[in-house]
Amino acid sequence: MSLKIRLLQLLLLVLVLVVQLPAMHVQLADASFFANEPTAEASGGQGAPETYWVDCDGYCGDGSQDHPFCSVSDALNAADDPSVSRATIRVNNSWCAEDLSIRKSTDIIGQGSLTTIEGTVTNNSGAALRLANLAIYGDGTDPAVSVDGANARTILDSVTIESATGYGVRQNGGSLNASGLLVVSTTPHSSDDGNGAAIYLEGGARARLEEIQLYDNDVTGLLVSGNTTWASLGDVVVDGKVRALGAPGFVASTSSSGLETRDGGLLTAGWRR
Repeated sequence: MSLKIRLLQLLLLVLVLVVQLPAMHVQLADASFFANEPTAEASGGQGAPETYWVDCDGYCGDGSQDHPFCSVSDALNAADDPSVSRATIRVNNSWCAEDLSIRKSTDIIGQGSLTTIEGTVTNNSGAALRLANLAIYGDGTDPAVSVDGANARTILDSVTIESATGYGVRQNGGSLNASGLLVVSTTPHSSDDGNGAAIYLEGGARARLEEIQLYDNDVTGLLVSGNTTWASLGDVVVDGKVRALGAPGFVASTSSSGLETRDGGLLTAGWRR
């Protein structure tokens, strides 16, 4: 074999190595990155999500599906364990007479309108809260759902609220996303601003409300208060009258319509972007 051919082969080998080395380096870097990424447990953690089961009409068990807790509060107390990052609480059709305090990100999921909480749900922790497929019956003293916190996220999905005192839903700061919400017969307990509204938004809260029905609430259906507070509405019915459709545009807000703004609060129809 001639020297010229050997030189060409050597040159080709060098070119192949030059092309492959960067790719090999990238693969090693990626593998190293994922190998060294800390887990939640190793980093001291965020813990892990946990699911609890509740039957308020049954015997008191350990929170498993076969042996559920007999109160939602028992599940919330169990979720206080630092190893739990987020709690999902599944409630059987039963009547739960208790006031609930949310202390970390929590989903409370019922089986429909026969899953009833008689009392209040309060979230002052700033954590995320989702209520779904259940009813809340007021205990005559406080709002049914009351949330405070600039970063507090609230989701209400197919929830019925009846006979709350003060407010059906009060969101101060953070965000509220509600779909399939029915609020009936809210009564005031004081002369405070907005007291007696089915839904009261303040403190820069941002809300998206779709398929909402508000009936027989003493003061108004929806009150949006403050120039950094806004609500985007789609298909909202107040006392049997359609007040906002999903089409984009502004919504007239008057006390007679059941949709009100104060101090610069904003209402729009269709999702605000």
